[in-house]
Amino acid sequence: MNRQQKTTIIVAMSLLFLSIIYVPFSYGGRNLGHHWIFSPTYDQATIDTGKLLVEWAAIAIISFVIYTSFNTLLKALIFAIPALRIIRAAVWLFIIFIAISTISTFFSRESTNMYGEFDMGKLFASLIVKVVIECIFIGVYFFLRNAINQLHIKFYGMPHPSLQKPWSV
Repeated sequence: MNRQQKTTIIVAMSLLFLSIIYVPFSYGGRNLGHHWIFSPTYDQATIDTGKLLVEWAAIAIISFVIYTSFNTLLKALIFAIPALRIIRAAVWLFIIFIAISTISTFFSRESTNMYGEFDMGKLFASLIVKVVIECIFIGVYFFLRNAINQLHIKFYGMPHPSLQKPWSV
């Protein structure tokens, strides 16, 4: 196991730990957003296990792909480039989705407390979490972009032609 693989495992375990302590809640079929595990919005709120399992699956799949991309045996396989391009496009879609949900936070009723009053602290906490998640996904996007270029240089001796522009998908 090389240094990059160890770093991938540490980051994946950290993300799993964070997803365990900052979980999605729901109440009566209504999404209540993410909150610390010991302080839900309502006393009757339950952990949204479906959304939590999707988060865990996404962390596991992305971590597995990144971990195996550092493996020298899998680097020799040419099909790693198309797979990484598909994952990179999915990460790009997540970036767009999170950006849209960040903008919609200003216009939603998610920033109100249980009495229907506007809660500025909840709004900023939600924005900070979404901006941090956005930065993580942008970092993953550029990491995958670099990995694709490195593999393409290794196999073809030149960078991938569709990645000449900085934000090309």
